[in-house]
Amino acid sequence: MTKREVLLCSVSLFTILVIFFLIDPVPQDLSYHQFADNRNIFGIPNALNILSNIPFLLIGLSGINFVIRLLASKGFNAVIIQYLIFFIGLVLTAFGSSYYHYQPSNDSLFWDRLPMTIVFMSLLNSVISELISRKISMILLPFLLVVGCLSVFYWDWSEKTGQGDLRFYAVVHFLPVILIFLMLVIYKTPRKYLRYIIGLGLFYAVAVVVEFFDQEIFNLLHFVSGHTLKHIFASLGCAFILLMLYHRKSFFYRLSSKTITKTKQT
Repeated sequence: MTKREVLLCSVSLFTILVIFFLIDPVPQDLSYHQFADNRNIFGIPNALNILSNIPFLLIGLSGINFVIRLLASKGFNAVIIQYLIFFIGLVLTAFGSSYYHYQPSNDSLFWDRLPMTIVFMSLLNSVISELISRKISMILLPFLLVVGCLSVFYWDWSEKTGQGDLRFYAVVHFLPVILIFLMLVIYKTPRKYLRYIIGLGLFYAVAVVVEFFDQEIFNLLHFVSGHTLKHIFASLGCAFILLMLYHRKSFFYRLSSKTITKTKQT
């Protein structure tokens, strides 16, 4: 392994050890389900928190359509399979989050968090593919997706046994953010790539902040809450991935052509 890969592995191990050995099990706070804006609109409970998932759905469907057309026109390309999974995760998140906000509880929260892990892990894997190694990323992809899903299953099981533990899910949620930041710093980024990942990161950061001030923002603005804005900012951040793929489509065309040529030669 290179020094940079050793650094990434060390940071991952350190983060996992800190979360699991220095932090006690953290059960789900039931007050989390009490959102500032619970208005019923046209018979829809928690209406804006549900309707604000529409951007996730639209961006996810647009991304799936773009990637499938790209693959169909130029043949199979492992480099962008991660992006296809990312956009599928967004579509599933739109439905999972809507279901959760329709009737907030730990049981419905499971279906909100499960597709989110698909989004986190596929994004992390795409950065590995772009910056480190496409081959390594394809080997890691099923492992990362399984680990992400297991974190939600473990949390759900722990809550049902009366010993709720969010630590595993916290690793899946926050470690990709740390690793992506590190990779962007220590590796050379492809052309027309970095600006879009930064855009995603900035919008995600804003989404985290407005979610934290859910009630305060609703008290200030009255017509929209922090959690609703979280959905909007997070979905706009994900749109940067679609924009990045669109502006780099010629690059993916060339990669696909090379893949096809090598396959024919073999």
